[in-house]
Amino acid sequence: VQEARVAVEDLGTGNGEPDQTYFLSNTPVIIDPPEKTQLSINGVIWTRVDDLYTAMEEVEEMAKVKSQDSQATSRVYTLDRASGQVKFGDGRWGARPPLGAKIQARYSYGGGNSGNVAIDVINKGAALPPGVKVRNPIKASGGADSESVADAERRIPSFLKHRNRLVTAPDFKDIAERTPGVEMGRVDVLPLFNPELPKVLSAGVVTLMVIPQNDPLHPEAPQPDQEFLTNVCDYLDPRRLVTTEVYVRGPKYKDIFITIGLEVVPGEQFAPVRETVIAQIKKFLSPLEGGREGTGWPRDRALVAAELLAEVTRVKGVAFVNQAYISDSVGATMESIAFSGLYLPRIAHIGVRLGDADLPGTGYTDTGDDESGTTLTTINPIPLIPETC
Repeated sequence: VQEARVAVEDLGTGNGEPDQTYFLSNTPVIIDPPEKTQLSINGVIWTRVDDLYTAMEEVEEMAKVKSQDSQATSRVYTLDRASGQVKFGDGRWGARPPLGAKIQARYSYGGGNSGNVAIDVINKGAALPPGVKVRNPIKASGGADSESVADAERRIPSFLKHRNRLVTAPDFKDIAERTPGVEMGRVDVLPLFNPELPKVLSAGVVTLMVIPQNDPLHPEAPQPDQEFLTNVCDYLDPRRLVTTEVYVRGPKYKDIFITIGLEVVPGEQFAPVRETVIAQIKKFLSPLEGGREGTGWPRDRALVAAELLAEVTRVKGVAFVNQAYISDSVGATMESIAFSGLYLPRIAHIGVRLGDADLPGTGYTDTGDDESGTTLTTINPIPLIPETC
């Protein structure tokens, strides 16, 4: 748990004015459980509330104190855990700190995305006795920064619909995207789909395909690690219906091979045009920003060779495209490649030539070493045993 304790912090002295505000030095403030945060004025503990308009007047409290009523509640304040702002009432709604009153706070702070540190970053602790060392052999996770007001306002309509309960497919998507401690790049909801029984409809089952925003090991085909999946599962589990079986999985990638032959506009150099074409194809087939909508290559959508041809034609410097071949293995060309379930395309090879395109599996690799952008390198075919029969 990322937490630091402040035993005593002087916020200042009261001035007797309405709506007094003060700021804690450290944020974000940990407010749960409530006893972690205590604020006192001249040694008297005041109560933290969510809304000052629920507090009673100073005069009403004084009458209750004179009658020895212990339920007086005008001595209250509000606390914004993100900014550390402490605010008091105006006298009508909540009491005002008196002139010259000493205001002190005891609280804990911590959390946020900054706590998700890598292995061996934590190597000291101020509260440890001499001679005791500390280290973190695994990376820290689960921290998330506070939501902005603008984001919260945009989320209000969806929250009013689902009330933080997983019922409909939009509920699953909206709540999963807000999982704390993960950088979510994409969430696809598959109702009635069981990843262990992909060919049959499974009543009461919902599968979520999740993709992280960043994956340093596989930048072009990101995969969630076990920690990522565990965080999402732990966040969804208490919010699902007890009759719903939920699976959280990463995508499965099907390797595809692409070869393209094109002509460039007179005066254009082939090498930079070639690199732009490769970048455009990678973006078009990206699981996070691919497709026509730019939100990731859609599930259950086939990749059509003619569509790639049209995409390459849009690249600046390309005069026209001679051929665009695709294959799901180093073999025969295909007009389209289908994807279903959790499968998405992953580019295993792109070959771009000036002139006619190579057929997949003809023994060419594209490195751009000669004028055509292709070097002749023999590829020996190796028989592969399929994963499933």
